[in-house]
Amino acid sequence: MYIIKMMKSVDPGLLQGTRSRAAWSKLSLAIVLFFATVSAFSQPVLRIHRLSQDETTTSVHWTLSSDDSVVIPTIDQLRVTENDTSVISLFDYSFPEPGVRYPMTAALVLDKSGSMKPVLLSQKAAAHAFIDELDGVQDEAAVVWFSSEVDVEQSLTTSQALLHQAVDRAGASGATVAWDAAYAALEEIRATVRDNTRILVLLTDSFDGSSSHASYEIIALARQMNVRLFTIGVGPAGVQSQLQRMADETGGRAWLGAEPENLRSIMLEIARLTTRRFDECELTYIPPISCLQNQHRSVRLTIDSVFGQTISDTAGYFLPYDSTTLTPVRLALGSAEFGEDGVAYLPLLTDMPFPQDTLPPFHCELEFNKSAIEYLGLDPDTAVLLNWNDDNLVEPSYSGLRISLTRPMPIRGNLLARLRFGAQVAIASSPFSVQLRSSHFEDGCLHPVQSSGYVYFTDELSPELDFPVDTMRLFATLGDTVLHHITLYNTGAAELGIRNLNLAGLRESDVVFHNVEPVYIPARSSAILTLKQTARRVTDERGNLWIDNNTGNINSTHKLPLHLVVRERTAALPPEHLGFVNFGWIPMGDFRDTVIHVSNPNAHPLNITQQILRGRDASLFQIVRYLADEIPAFSTDSLVLRFGYFTTWSAAAFVEIQHDAGEYPASAIQLRAETAWPAWPIPRVEDRYIDFDDVIVGSFRDQSLILHNDGGVAAKLLSMNLTDRDSARFSIETPFPSSIEAHGYEQSILRFTPLIRGYAYAYLECHFDHPYHPMVKYHLSGSGRISTDARASAPVPDRPGIVACYPNPFHTVTTVLYSLPRPMSVELIVYDLLGRMAMKKYLGPLSAGEHATTVKRGALRPGVYVAVLRTADGTSAGRIIVAE
Repeated sequence: MYIIKMMKSVDPGLLQGTRSRAAWSKLSLAIVLFFATVSAFSQPVLRIHRLSQDETTTSVHWTLSSDDSVVIPTIDQLRVTENDTSVISLFDYSFPEPGVRYPMTAALVLDKSGSMKPVLLSQKAAAHAFIDELDGVQDEAAVVWFSSEVDVEQSLTTSQALLHQAVDRAGASGATVAWDAAYAALEEIRATVRDNTRILVLLTDSFDGSSSHASYEIIALARQMNVRLFTIGVGPAGVQSQLQRMADETGGRAWLGAEPENLRSIMLEIARLTTRRFDECELTYIPPISCLQNQHRSVRLTIDSVFGQTISDTAGYFLPYDSTTLTPVRLALGSAEFGEDGVAYLPLLTDMPFPQDTLPPFHCELEFNKSAIEYLGLDPDTAVLLNWNDDNLVEPSYSGLRISLTRPMPIRGNLLARLRFGAQVAIASSPFSVQLRSSHFEDGCLHPVQSSGYVYFTDELSPELDFPVDTMRLFATLGDTVLHHITLYNTGAAELGIRNLNLAGLRESDVVFHNVEPVYIPARSSAILTLKQTARRVTDERGNLWIDNNTGNINSTHKLPLHLVVRERTAALPPEHLGFVNFGWIPMGDFRDTVIHVSNPNAHPLNITQQILRGRDASLFQIVRYLADEIPAFSTDSLVLRFGYFTTWSAAAFVEIQHDAGEYPASAIQLRAETAWPAWPIPRVEDRYIDFDDVIVGSFRDQSLILHNDGGVAAKLLSMNLTDRDSARFSIETPFPSSIEAHGYEQSILRFTPLIRGYAYAYLECHFDHPYHPMVKYHLSGSGRISTDARASAPVPDRPGIVACYPNPFHTVTTVLYSLPRPMSVELIVYDLLGRMAMKKYLGPLSAGEHATTVKRGALRPGVYVAVLRTADGTSAGRIIVAE
């Protein structure tokens, strides 16, 4: 193998260790004559097989052929461009020399499962033919058989006799663990000390549903070890898409639907290709960039003067992302300035000067409530970006504003732009914020860092207290003393002063303030408040933390609900989890992972003793990530499950989780999934529960909906319909297009316009031209509120009652809204239709007005339930539905 290093701009004959142009011409002519006599009228074909990268270089693996003959061009004929930039860096050019046999290191991974019994003799004959092609000196190989288990019959050896014996020892029986066998074979290849060409040959006929490894793990390990995978799927039941992917992504080749009589010729072709180094040339170069970025690069290889023609081929890859190689640039929003006309001016800033006072192309997005704030344009009196024109756009996005600078522009100082905004409602009634969400530079090595926090539009400085959770849980075991830390956030633009702290509804001897700080919280900062809990008695009660704050003339009171639970150390409850998981429709040959959160409701650790898949189709599912052996008290861990199958099938199974929770030693999570032909469209929503919360009556709010098509062909959308009682309050501003391309997604904009105070519910149904999956549905909910002044005069209800439940039906959790005419104690009880109590929650003494609580699915089976609100003034009932 000849390896030539040269600068493209330097005469190759002047470089030490390289051949002269005359020598190159003679060598090229000899190579062409060796492979074949090529007609002057032949049509040459250039094909880039794969691209590989390391930290500093990129390698192009390619072949040039004509009439099934291999052509090796000279180095002077080669030109490489990357992203339209010529590669002039030092590069290596290597090619298979004519007449040279390259040694190999190979692993034969053969299937001896029960379904292979009719073709076992043909498989053995093909393996023997491959072994006969080895030279017995430099070539080495291993034999791995698999069925329900993996048997490494022969580790790497140069002995053909031992390899023949390993092939003859197998008999057909059992299931299939092809991926585990391939992984074991790669580990065998890893042990080699020879610098041979490395390949793995995998032959199988059935789906692998039992391996502990996945196909993508095999691909990753093979690429890391520079091993090419040659895959053979026998008969129509072969693992078609997985085998094809394994070969394509490692530079190998796949034979799908192979007949038994063709196995021997396929094995011989693999052996002879390997000893000719796959007839591939390799060109390695340094990419023409100065840092690594996570961006797509397009490589074009051009060969001149190939039988009087110039031919080329193109391939692409993604550069690895390494933020340490980039220069950080902080983009930030300055303080809003208010003009006499009531218009707010918002500066967009950067913290560094740019070379030669030129700003490179960049993009960023600002998020704000478009129903409250209106973008009015750039400040015409401030020449920030000179020559700003239509090619450099500031345009609305679904959540705010998108700024795109499409070409380098001169800039002065660190001010990028001044944006003008106007408020559509009175600013004094509620401050509105603008947040810098995302940004990036297209060129160079600049790493944008967005500014943290918000910029508030308000005509006076004001503090704003916020809590990290809706309810603070104070859990402890009887006899323990626990400190609970609460983070208080001041998201406002002024210092916040704490005037008074008060605990209500809890016994003072059980929970007290451990520290009385903070007294002041700076603007856009946080502080820690600590509560001390002494668990003297078993209890489950609720109360509130009240915080009075003031700054100047502004006074406000904030409430954080507290949930106090003390349990005996011996108490043991089963883990809480979603009792039913539906993977949905999955393209045949693909797979999908689902994360299931499992919580320990006990005040002591919960030991997990076993996690196992059971049921009819357990072999089609896989536990990718197991729960930890111990889940700490009141903590949550994650279980990751995978489903994938290679024929159309409706699958059902369950995960059994065994633990030490006393009388509840095991829990089950039901699983369901369906596969579809790759030629089907498979619509899938990203988030089926869309909530428009707290919208001022008379205004509106927009949200973006995402609709995916996981199928192999385009999904044809027939109609979009809003249904149910409050559908008039919702409107489709931007519909989905009539067709969603294969493996693509589209966006739609939905608007909620509350007409009165209260909650609204509806459905958005999308109907498709699909035989088995004709509709996907969005569950819509929204709440309207009146302004602060009007809210103070809202009528108080005359009796306690449930106002609404949303979402309803629900899968995991629903919110129950209820109102009270006066302070009182409240209980919420959930009954099934037979009158049996399924759940009970003590909500504690509460003040008059509107309140909300949540009902988690937990152990509730799919069906209809009645939620009853019980107070001293009577009861109120509402229907809730647990969806499948």
